[in-house]
Amino acid sequence: MESSICSQEETVNLYFVQRADDSPSSILLCASQACEEKFRTRWLSVEDCMQVTPTKEDIFICDPFEGQAFEYLVSCPKSIVVGPRCILSCLQRMEPIPLVPSPLHNTAMSRLVVTTTGFPKAEKEGLQRRVQHMSGIYSNNYHQDVTHLVVKMVGSEKYKVAVEQGVPTMTEQWVTAVWEAVVAGDTSEHVSATDECFQPYLCQPMHGLVVCVSQADQPTKMKLKRLIEENGEWRRRVVRGGRG
Repeated sequence: MESSICSQEETVNLYFVQRADDSPSSILLCASQACEEKFRTRWLSVEDCMQVTPTKEDIFICDPFEGQAFEYLVSCPKSIVVGPRCILSCLQRMEPIPLVPSPLHNTAMSRLVVTTTGFPKAEKEGLQRRVQHMSGIYSNNYHQDVTHLVVKMVGSEKYKVAVEQGVPTMTEQWVTAVWEAVVAGDTSEHVSATDECFQPYLCQPMHGLVVCVSQADQPTKMKLKRLIEENGEWRRRVVRGGRG
């Protein structure tokens, strides 16, 4: 599949999936127009999609990533499902569709291997899904190929190893910010999760910690508060009163 979008124009079939209300989004139309001169393209209704048996030569372009047709296509073993932003990015950069499991909404995390630490199951699954939709590889385990660690709270073994090895540690807001930048951005601009604009989401040394300040006068408390916040603390508990 790696070379299909770039060098196999004669064998690849691009299917643009209409929404249930038959009104395609503007970006889906844009992707269709960009592809129709180079590839065999066809529009499919929801009903049409429910009848197809995808092959490895078929690529289905969906927007939004939801609905009956989308869910059916994702469930098909050989189905390749991408979003219009993914197709446009690959065409503009003359790159293959990332060789990772679909569905792929965009390519902002292409070539990244991401793992997480400290998140409850539901939050971790949400991060995993979003990373994968951005063409990233999600790993439950930390290993030598991991490029980024998303951190709920510093101090875990994964975090310590990542810091020792110089692997970037990121806050969960990084994943959200990258996604929002892709969705809100111009279709002619490629967004990468490693762009400099996402550097503010690097994990600070005290990220996620809850700090209690006790037995200190008010000026000292305020100084500590400022230092803690500068190093990533956003939840804080300041003990006040005669014993504070």
